[in-house]
Amino acid sequence: GPVSLKEAMASGCAPVISDLTAPREWIEHEKNGLVVPVRNAEKLAKALCNLLGDANKRRRFNDVNRALIVDRAQHQRQMHQVERVYEKVVNKSRNGEH
Repeated sequence: GPVSLKEAMASGCAPVISDLTAPREWIEHEKNGLVVPVRNAEKLAKALCNLLGDANKRRRFNDVNRALIVDRAQHQRQMHQVERVYEKVVNKSRNGEH
């Protein structure tokens, strides 16, 4: 997903995104952000007004997004650790070590 979107999610912003594939991997409409049609200024304005007028929704999105970022970051760290262990095993095997 887009780095700037993930940074915004981690820092507590309530995302309003265009309906594009990459950001949609991270944002589900009304669960952790708002999704508007591409190049639709009227729906974008309505979504922004909706969020500005609803502190509870912004807080809810923030809670979901922070948890999502932490969870995916932990998963990535675990996958990097597994990769390092795998590389050590492969290197030992190539060098004839057991």
